[in-house]
Formats: sequence, C-alpha cells, structure tokens
Amino acid sequence: MSDNGYITAKRKKMSFFVAGVDFYACYPSQSAVPSVMERFDAASSYHAYIVSDRDSAPAEAENCLAVRLCSFIAATADGRECSHDRGCLLPDEYYSVSADSFISQCSSHEKIDHCLADIYLRQMAMIMKVCGLIEKSKGRVKVSSFEGDRRLLYCRLMRTFWNDVEWKELFPSDHELAELLQRDRSIFRDVLLRRKKAQVQEVANDFSELTGVARKNDLFFASFIDFYLLTWLGHFNMVDYYGGVSSEPVAWALTDAAPQVFGLLD
Repeated sequence: MSDNGYITAKRKKMSFFVAGVDFYACYPSQSAVPSVMERFDAASSYHAYIVSDRDSAPAEAENCLAVRLCSFIAATADGRECSHDRGCLLPDEYYSVSADSFISQCSSHEKIDHCLADIYLRQMAMIMKVCGLIEKSKGRVKVSSFEGDRRLLYCRLMRTFWNDVEWKELFPSDHELAELLQRDRSIFRDVLLRRKKAQVQEVANDFSELTGVARKNDLFFASFIDFYLLTWLGHFNMVDYYGGVSSEPVAWALTDAAPQVFGLLD
C-alpha cells in the first residue's frame, strides 16, 4: 500500500474533530503551614520520584512523536490569543496553520498528512492543558517552562495521557466506548503485554471477551482502538505497526520499552 493510501485508509476509519473542553484541577486545602522537616521530606520524595522516572524512561523517549508534538506547541503557541470558544485554548486557525509546519519536521516514514497532524496537535494540546503545561492567562496562551530532561517530560505526558485526561474528550467518536476503554485500561495493558505482537482485531477480541464492551470481530471497535489508543501508544514509542501490504490485516508489536513504561503508570 502506498503512503498516501495508508494515510487515507487510516483517516477514513474514524472521523474526528476535537471540541473545546473544560478541565478542572482539584487541590487539597491546607489548613496549616508545613514544618521544615515536612518540607524536607516532601522535597526528598519528589527528587527520588523524578530520578526514578528519568532512569526508568526509555532513552529513545525524548525523540518520540508525543514529545515532539508537545515541544512544537510549546515553541509556537506561547503568547497567542486564546480561542473564544468555551474550554478551548487555541483557535482553529492555529492548528490549520501549524499542521503543515509540524509535518515539515517529520520524516516520511511517519506517514502524517495535514489532517492527521491537525488531529494530533489538538489531542496533545488537551494533554498539555490537563498536566499544566499550558494555560490561559489574560486572554492569551501561557506555556509553562519545562526545559531540562526530555525523558522526564515524556513520563509526565505519558502519565497524564494514561491516568488523567478524559479519553471521552480525547477520543470523541464514541464517548461511551472511550469511557469504558479508559475504565478497563489496565486490562487492555495486560492484553498487550500477553500478546506482544498481534493483529488489531485479535487484541480487540481479547479485550472484548474479558470486559464485554463489544462483540467478537466488531470492526468498529477494532478501528476505534487502532485509530485512537494504539496510535497514541505508538506516539509514545510503545507499539510499532508492521506489515503494510493492502491485503494484510493491520498488526502491531510492543517495543522493547513498553513493559518498562507500563511499569511507570501504576
């Protein structure tokens, strides 16, 4: 299958438009000022936490598509006027203009066209908003500084994607299905770890049998997890697609780093 044929087929699986969404963070109220020792313990725990992340994240993480999407938005969105749509930070024009610019930084084997780049940038902006990397300030987008180890950034983004951002907003083609998939994501992870390499439909069938979220050989569900969840795991360099011949079913394989990264998410 040609590159253009692959992109067209992938895009047709699931139509997509990310609407604006409000995200709310809840912080515990603090009735007392922490003591010096409590501050020291907290700082020590945080230091151990980030060192553990840096040592555990795969070396290739800093160059994965997810980190590059984040870095691109950080470099191009800071100071821009916010969208007037409720919940949106960036206006539609930003994604439309930025898509081609981002593609120019990608290699040809990544098979990203304008439409896919637009989608991925919108999704990453949601993830960045939830983890506090971008916010609205005085009507403009403010990007938090995250200079330093890109592997720490990888861990922050991956944890937010897996545990915090609402998949029904990130994967909006079927809100109910996205919610069920996120609820049982640990089961999906276990299916991937057990299979290691398989056709997408086989993974969908295994997950459906264990959770009852879909029927066996449900093509829509297989397309849903392919276009959304497996694609984003690929953005984090956790799965690779293989095959590519038009007559072959879509298949994937876990990367060597995947078990290690999944271990960071519990």
